[in-house]
Amino acid sequence: TVVVGHTKEKRYINGEDKLLTVPIHGHILSMKKNLKAFFELTNVLKVATEFMHDSSLYNNTLTSFLDGSTWKDMKLKFSEKIVLPLFLYYDDAEMGNPLGSHSGIHKIGSVLFHTLDRGTTKVPNKNMFSRLINELIDLQTNEISVCVDNAYTTIYFALGLVLGDNLGLNSILGVVESFSANYYCRICRSLKPELQKMFRESFQSLRNENNYETDINTINATDTGLNERCIFHDVPNFHAVRNIVCNFMHDIPEGVARYDMAIIVQNLIIIKYLTLDQLNSRIVLYQYGITENKNCPPKINKSHLNNGSIIMSASEMLCLRIQPECSKLLDSLVSEHNRLHMELSNKTLKPKFHLLTHYGRILLKNGPIKLTFSIRFEAKHKVLNRLLSKSGLDQDLQLGMGTNRIPATELPYSFISKLPNEFLSSVFNASWLQYKGQLYKKGMLMVINYNLCGCTFGKVMYMFSSKSKIPYFVLNRLITIGFDSHYYAYEIIKNENCSELEGFYINELPDSTPTVARILGNGKMYATLKYAL
Repeated sequence: TVVVGHTKEKRYINGEDKLLTVPIHGHILSMKKNLKAFFELTNVLKVATEFMHDSSLYNNTLTSFLDGSTWKDMKLKFSEKIVLPLFLYYDDAEMGNPLGSHSGIHKIGSVLFHTLDRGTTKVPNKNMFSRLINELIDLQTNEISVCVDNAYTTIYFALGLVLGDNLGLNSILGVVESFSANYYCRICRSLKPELQKMFRESFQSLRNENNYETDINTINATDTGLNERCIFHDVPNFHAVRNIVCNFMHDIPEGVARYDMAIIVQNLIIIKYLTLDQLNSRIVLYQYGITENKNCPPKINKSHLNNGSIIMSASEMLCLRIQPECSKLLDSLVSEHNRLHMELSNKTLKPKFHLLTHYGRILLKNGPIKLTFSIRFEAKHKVLNRLLSKSGLDQDLQLGMGTNRIPATELPYSFISKLPNEFLSSVFNASWLQYKGQLYKKGMLMVINYNLCGCTFGKVMYMFSSKSKIPYFVLNRLITIGFDSHYYAYEIIKNENCSELEGFYINELPDSTPTVARILGNGKMYATLKYAL
């Protein structure tokens, strides 16, 4: 616990209310100790080093941050040392009831610090994060010695990116926090009227280290967009204009897509392709299946259409492996998208539309955008809230087991005899299971294999687990008729031949993400993928 500042607070002392100056406390957990403990867990270091090696084999594709130009430039500074990138995430989380009379009092700024009063008393970034900065410097200059199987390995950690939503990033990086300011973009120096009509990234106006220093020395946030020098510049090999990032979740699913869909739906209603009631009926009655029933979109409110923004939560669909040439295509699509939005809405572009113009270059610098957005970090807000309210302390179990034996009467002996040896001594037959955060249930579909002709799916009939704790799926292979480009889904039919049952460990499948079969109005059955394979 450290004191990061002071604030005025009313205290009741000796029967009187008094206004006192009290300290603001922050709490920090040692990253060095946690990283050391984590990498000494079984197989963690091995998996990390193997992933880095495998990543180096894909010279012509972008599979992770390791393949982007940002990390490649940083890695050169460490020669042959084992160095891993570190992402820092910052956001404010409202603890307790955000609609109650005490909202804002328990807002916690979460990195490694908790700040209960940051909402009412602005603590300077330098004071707030000085201990964090020192630890980041220590991680990069002084190695961590990890002991695995009685062998010691030296690891360094380098700050790769600072993640967060747009307001959080502007705040922690020293950029103006108002998106109505003249220069609100943390990536370029274009003036607000230019940003509102920009279709493509302007290379001439990009921030660089030279013009950054000029703007900082000007000490005029109105004319530069910079409130203060970025505190993370004290960390070696990090600079706010080099280590840039955007937040896909806030920019598109919770930003641009809301505005776009409002225009699209409104126009479809105007030209009488459908009514709002018909659309809402389709939303309610659509077969989302087991995989998506927790993320069903709500009904669309007419007032939201009139306001030009449909209120829905984030959902995304991105590829895991991308060719660098896709960045040029992305730039072209963004340009066309922004032009059409201005044309159809008769309005200037909002800040999140401008941020899209930087995505093509950020894709080349940081790799797949999906790997740097904040949805998994923001999920921790719920955890913090549970801890504060002392509720919801039950832990989700990895496996939910229905019975503890193989259904021998339901499976052919020829199949049982081919099961892995670990199931001969002990086995759990699961009615559902959760593995690495993903829920699996009987009846779901898994991809068995894929090639240029398409995907082959298998229906989950049984799920087993034993000592290895690795899920084993018994699948009934379905027949793929072909890919329907209209529905962007595979048409499939059932295979009733029980002898076609096949068994796979989850790590033997080409993709571990389940999907479901949907029967549409034409009577045909289709399966969709979460992302391209």
